[in-house]
Amino acid sequence: MRTSLYSILCILIRLGAVVMAVSTIVTIPAVWRTTGTSGVAEGFAGVLFGFGAAVLAIAALLWIYPGVLARIAAGRSSQQVFESPISAGELQQIVLSGVGVWFAMQALADLAGVGARIIVVAHMSEASLAGMLKSEYFRLVPLAIKFSLGVALVLGSRGLVGFVRGLRERGLPAAVSESSAEPRAPRPG
Repeated sequence: MRTSLYSILCILIRLGAVVMAVSTIVTIPAVWRTTGTSGVAEGFAGVLFGFGAAVLAIAALLWIYPGVLARIAAGRSSQQVFESPISAGELQQIVLSGVGVWFAMQALADLAGVGARIIVVAHMSEASLAGMLKSEYFRLVPLAIKFSLGVALVLGSRGLVGFVRGLRERGLPAAVSESSAEPRAPRPG
């Protein structure tokens, strides 16, 4: 496979845009729930959704126009060509598995923080563990879902790459390799 530094940076910038968008979408309900139960001023909801919309807009711009940032980062070496024996499908599997591991590890770290908070608060206030789990339910469920999706992405990256490839190639004529193609007759002329 042949690629350039510019192409690799565009892929990484788009990956960062997806992570920004997903993190924002997952975080807003948890913050909304937290501020709603603590009686924070109602004006905070507008600020919360305003910042969330701004982050989503930046993520959309990074997804649509990754080349601007990639050119700035790469400079003159943006046209340097890299060759690798790894196919595009294998590279997609590696990236998707890496993202899955990242999400799973991030969820585990956050779950450990929530667990520590539950233990400390339960010990200090002598509240029951069941009561603490119920009060932290809105934090535990998204983290468990994030962990499960991360593990599923790691284990299912090959199938996901095949699914995306099938969607991308749906309706196109079958690919013909150059070695099996019939020789063309020379043009008269």
